Amino acid sequence: MKLVPLQSLTNVASALKGGRIEAALLPATSAQPLLDAGDAELLGWVGDETPWQLGAVFAGMATNAKHELVARFLAGYRGGTRDFHDRLLAVRRDGKVVLDDRTRPFLEIVSKYTNLPAEKLTAGLPYVEPDAVLELASVADQLAWMQREKFVDAGYSVSDIVEARYGYSK
Repeated sequence: MKLVPLQSLTNVASALKGGRIEAALLPATSAQPLLDAGDAELLGWVGDETPWQLGAVFAGMATNAKHELVARFLAGYRGGTRDFHDRLLAVRRDGKVVLDDRTRPFLEIVSKYTNLPAEKLTAGLPYVEPDAVLELASVADQLAWMQREKFVDAGYSVSDIVEARYGYSK
């Protein structure tokens, strides 16, 4: 197997469609157009195989020292995760977001950054935890795996990488 750095999801999708690569790991928003056009075959969804949380907010040590700034950013971020969940994910029918006056503005924002029309985004949006809760058990599981594989020094613990003062972890 040869890994090919392609720099963007658009480039990965193009290389898969054009036969320059044989396989790719893509988010649903990039994969679905290829699947719909018959330009790729689905081998499986990552979420069916990897039952762990796939996102968190990271800050460097200098930024983390600015506690009030970080707290304000996280409050805004949590408002965004709540809006994304409530306005897009909570209104899905048959696996698709209903495209209407309430959802279209949000889908158009996502569209701007994915280069996909809002209509294509109605299927395949990722799950976003509405309260941005970080699952500490999932973090611990992933950290342990990375340590076993020697990707991370064995001396780190979850408390070394998760700042509990900001809450929203369980």
